[in-house]
Amino acid sequence: MVAANIFITEERKQRIDFSDPYHSAGVLVYGLKANIASAAQSASGAPGKALLTSIDDLKDKRIGVQLGTVYDIYATQTFPKATGPSVPHLSRGDAGRQRRKSRRRVRRRRHAEEVMHVNTDLVPFGEPIFKSPVAAGFAKKDAATRAAFNTFLKGIRQDGTWADMVDRWMTRRSQQMPVLPRRARMAR
Repeated sequence: MVAANIFITEERKQRIDFSDPYHSAGVLVYGLKANIASAAQSASGAPGKALLTSIDDLKDKRIGVQLGTVYDIYATQTFPKATGPSVPHLSRGDAGRQRRKSRRRVRRRRHAEEVMHVNTDLVPFGEPIFKSPVAAGFAKKDAATRAAFNTFLKGIRQDGTWADMVDRWMTRRSQQMPVLPRRARMAR
């Protein structure tokens, strides 16, 4: 089983089977506050250099994306004249170094929000670009494990565990691991 916020794509469906989607992730562009029109002008009150006002302004700019992701594909197809670093992994820890290489970044919305939480000089730019369902991936020959996972997923949604996890870790950003009751293992 692979569970790492995998966007469901037609190409990936050819190689693996997906569980039921467990959430839908939006892709967001963010950049330095000083370069985004709405943020820079509200902060300083004075227009200066040419500021970004729409996603279309990125067409020939430097954009950072994570290699091999749907954001990489989207940015390459949508902004073929844009340049920028494509890096193997974007984490909170390297956000400062990476943002010096590129003034704008395309990322999954939750990751972008986490980076912006740590780096307050970064702001979202526009609405999320697109949304895609996210699921766990399974070997095509392992339908039983996929079915068991779907049953498990349905159960934690019904009993409120899923909503509690989303609230705790994504909304409130809690760092405290709760005491969880023992659950029956997934049947194989």
